[in-house]
This record gives sequence, C-alpha cells and structure tokens, in this order.
Amino acid sequence: MIVFAALYSALFFAQVEEPYAWPLEQPRALTSSFAEYRSDRFHMGIDLRTGPIGKKVFAAGNGHISRIRCSPYGYGKAVYVQLDDGHTAIYAHLNSFTPELNQYVQDAQHTRTSYTVDLYPKANAFPIKKGQQIGYSGQTGIGVPHLHWELRDRSGVPINPRLLGISWPDSTPPRFRNILLIPTTPDTTINGDYLPVVLPVKQLVSGQYQAASAKVHGSVALGVDVYDPANQGASKLGVHRITTQANELPVFDMAHDRVSYSHAGDGVVAYHPQYRDNGKFLMQWSWPGIKTEMYAKSSGSGEIKVNNETQIVQVDAIDFFDQQSTIQFRLEPQSNYIASIPDDPSVDTGTGTVFYNSVRDWLVISVQFSTPETITPLLLESGIISTDTLFHRINATTFRAVFQSNSNATSAGISIEHPRAGHDPDTKHLWEHQFAIADSNNQALDTTLGTIGLKIEPNNLFERLYITGGHAPAIASKELQPLGDAFILWPENAPLRSAIDLNLPLPDSFAENIGIYRKKGDDWQWVSSKQEKDRITFSTRKLGTYQIMQDTVKPSIRLIRPSSSSPLNSKVPDIRIKIKDEGSGIAKWHVTFRNEWMLMAYDPEEDELVWERDKTLTTGPGQLVIQVYDEAGNVSTQALDLSIP
Repeated sequence: MIVFAALYSALFFAQVEEPYAWPLEQPRALTSSFAEYRSDRFHMGIDLRTGPIGKKVFAAGNGHISRIRCSPYGYGKAVYVQLDDGHTAIYAHLNSFTPELNQYVQDAQHTRTSYTVDLYPKANAFPIKKGQQIGYSGQTGIGVPHLHWELRDRSGVPINPRLLGISWPDSTPPRFRNILLIPTTPDTTINGDYLPVVLPVKQLVSGQYQAASAKVHGSVALGVDVYDPANQGASKLGVHRITTQANELPVFDMAHDRVSYSHAGDGVVAYHPQYRDNGKFLMQWSWPGIKTEMYAKSSGSGEIKVNNETQIVQVDAIDFFDQQSTIQFRLEPQSNYIASIPDDPSVDTGTGTVFYNSVRDWLVISVQFSTPETITPLLLESGIISTDTLFHRINATTFRAVFQSNSNATSAGISIEHPRAGHDPDTKHLWEHQFAIADSNNQALDTTLGTIGLKIEPNNLFERLYITGGHAPAIASKELQPLGDAFILWPENAPLRSAIDLNLPLPDSFAENIGIYRKKGDDWQWVSSKQEKDRITFSTRKLGTYQIMQDTVKPSIRLIRPSSSSPLNSKVPDIRIKIKDEGSGIAKWHVTFRNEWMLMAYDPEEDELVWERDKTLTTGPGQLVIQVYDEAGNVSTQALDLSIP
C-alpha cells in the first residue's frame, strides 16, 4: 500500500503551499549550500541535517523514479525522481529505500552478485506523488549522517533550489575572512612584489567590513574568502552572489544559480588553486578557459586597472535570501618599486635558496638569501644569460624575476648565476631546472622530464602551464615497500581541466603486486595504472609526489557480530565484518553462506561489511566464507562456522 506524508505543520513552512515538498519531517537546517567548494569541483545540491540515520525522506513532487544507485562511495544509496514538470530531484546518502524499491534493488544486486548497481527503471515502474516516502536518511557514501538534496532543471543541469521557491531559515548575512589580490599581467606588482597578496580583513559593524589597502603597479583581480554562517555558526555555507565595483563602476558579477556537470571541474580555478592554505578564495575574475555558468552574467572581466588613480573597491556578498555584507578597501597607484640596497656589516655572506611560484601562465622565480645581499642574481635560459628576464630586488634578502616563455615553446631550462646561489655545493655546477611547457592553444605535448613521461592534450588545460619534476629519496610507508626513488611533479596544485597521462620507469627487477601511489598528507593513495613494457602508466588531475611501491600484505578480516560470547538468536542475524587494508586499499569483496552469495554493504569509513539482512536464513549449521581483495591483487579468505537457531 502506498503511504503518503502528512501535511506539514507551521514548522515546515506549510502556511503557504510550496511548489516542492521539503524532503524531511523536521526543522529545516542546511549544513552545505548549492555550488559550495569541494576538492576541485562544486557541490551540486544542498545538504540537510538529519541527526541520526533513519529519518523518512519524501518526494518533492509528482513524477516517477528514473534512477536508483547503490555504491560504497560518492552518493551511496541514491534515488532520482523525474518530476512531471521536467525537473529532477536527487536524494543521496540514504540508509535504505522503501520496501518496494529495496526489493527491486536487491533483486538486481543478487542477479549481478554486486552490491554496486546503477539502475534505470521504466517510467511506469514506480510512479511517485508529491510527499510520498521514497526512503530513509543515512550516511552511505561519505560523511556524517545527512541528506544530499539536488534539483536539476529540464536540461539536466543542477540548479539553485531558491530559484524554485524552496525555502529554509536564514537570519545572518555573509562574513568576509580575507581578500586575495592576484596580478593579471606579468609586470604587475602588489606592495612592490610580483606574488599575490592576502589582505587581512576586520569587521566594522554587522555586515560591514574593511580590508587593508595595497599599492599596485598594473592591474589585479580579486579572490574572496567569504561564507554564510548557519546553525549558530556551526556551519559555514557558501554565498549566492558576489558583485565587485571599483570607483562605483562594475567590475565583476557572479551568482551560484546553475552549474552543469560538464563544468564541475572548473572548481579547480573558480577557487584559486595555489592559495588554498590561506583560504577558499572564490575568484572574481574569469580564469582563461573557465566555462562555468556562474560567471556567465558578468558584464565586466574582473580586472581592476590601477593607473594614476586610487581605486576604491567594494565587494558585496549576498546570501540566498538577499542578506548582504559589504567590504571596502583602497588600491593606490605605485610607480615601479625600487628597494634600497642593504648597508649592513653582514651583507654578501649568506647563501641563497631558489624557489618557484606558478602565477597564471608565468613563473615567478625567487632567490632568498640568508643574510642581506647586494649582488643581483642573473637568470640563464638553456645556459645563456637572459637579457629579457631580469631579477628585481624585493627587499634586503629577496630577489624575484618573472619568466614567461614565448607562445610556441614546449620546454625551458632555467638556472641561476650567482656566487652563493643556484650551484651544487659539492660540484659547484649550476643547477638547471627543466620545465615542460604545455599550452591550451598549442598541439599536444608528449615529452619527458628526466625519466618521467608526460602526455598533455590542449583540452586538459585552462591556459599555459609550467611543469617540472625530478627524483627524491624513497619514502617508507606502512604495508608498502618503495621500489626506487619517489617522483615529484610540480606544481602540486596545478589547475588541470581534465586528467593528463603520466608514465614512470618500472623497477629493474620484476615484482608482483606493484602499483602507483600518490602522497596525500601522511598517507599514500592508490592510483589506477597499467604496465606497458618497461613503463607504468596512469592518468591524473593532480601532480605531486608519486612512488612505485609493492604491497604484499593481505587485507585483514575480523568478525565483529556475532561474537563468540553472543551466539546467534535470529534467523536474520546482524552480521558485521571488519575488513581493512592500509596499503593499496580495499578493491572488492565476496561473501557466501552455505555457498550462496550474501549481499554485504561496505562502509569504507568504518572499514565494515554489513549484511543487508535481505532474507531469512534456514535453521542449522553453515559456513560463512569471506574473501577480500585489495587493489594490488592480494586476497584474504576466512571461513567461519555459524549455526542458525
């Protein structure tokens, strides 16, 4: 029998009939908003606080169920409802579906002997009415218990729910944390430097903020670190719209109204990729090659030219209920900055360290000395002193040069000439950094950096990118045995539109169970790869530190429930199995009881297999056989004797 949700009380905004039904029978509280930043992408819906798992979830409107997914990752258990008005509503991270849907999904899982399924029922299979229950909230896929609710327009593009008349409580305006100034031309300086600058912010009164002023030679763009507080400050949501003016003239206008999945990867440059340790800076400027819809309405480019006139910049951040906060700051013109030469007894006695910063489609090369320095370094390209790229003094100990290759260059060898910098201290030879240069306007780049092979297509990029790489001493890891050096590819936060192809040399001696791993914090993350002759190849959207390692440790298996001290007392027992692999990670699992496949859900955050209890077991003894495979090909098998009462 079909059961419908009761009419919502005043608590659920039922005084006025809403176009779409709220999916939960509890106070409305968001923990994430539409188009917020996620790692290199956008959040495509809103997240609703549920508290404990098991809250009833209801359909937004009349329609039919068009898709059902079940996976240990991503959206976990999810239902897609095709609404009669053409929109689609998605409900993700469910704990379970309604009985009729559960049976449909479990039949498919048993047929395919796979927990992971992606199903498309016929349009007449599961008709849905507004307010009809479709499942129960949970935490499958990822994160703490919550409901991900996503609405897509008639063309399948995720849309801001506020545009559809959906409402929730919000009484606080956005809050600014920091402002990022970014040079938009290679010769731009900010406070006498060639690198982006973070401006500190202070609050004046509620909704009014002020950032520190800056001196600019050239033109800049802005990144804004701003959020909308919710749930008494426990949640930091994204904002709806940001507008920028300079001297009361429009500079940029962006709004989180629509973001298509085809442009989801633009999040890598919508939030500045190189300064995430300093904040989540939402760019108020269209990075070349960006196509996301949220920038489509802006009449300005986002570039602020600071010539001979001070620019009073005002940024307004507006939340989804039109509550506004404003920040102002001054950009003052500055002629070419010339730092004074140090006059100190300790000058010219220190050593210099060379480092690089990727700033848009050029490099900023820095030489930092340990003591004040009077001798300006020289830059060499392919061993020849450059007359175009010169170092400029920033302060008593720091010099910087801006390097931008010509449009057809595919490589560059850069070294530094100075008595106390840029040399190997033992051999006294110059250190030369080799860069591969890929450009979105050129042909595919197929090259090597030492022993590292790269293949980059123009459509992998937003604009020109400089990549360098090399070897480093092997880094040990629990359960993993390094086979040779680590490989480092810089810049680690390179803005890549899509995955590029890399390849590394295989170890001289053959070894089984080897693979590519990427350093992620203190851990190593398995990367899918394949071996071809004497190379191992893989695709990635992330540079950084990679290593070829061997994993010979099998996954561990431990029965949690039933325990030996608590024998079975049900024909539908709670069976839970702890499985873990700290090397390459869990790849797949297979569980049988009395030689019949068991539907086991995998929770990667809890390292548990949990029986879905989808049938009644017959009385008597039987053997539970558990097989667990890791990504490197190791397999563990454990057989346990159980007796069903």
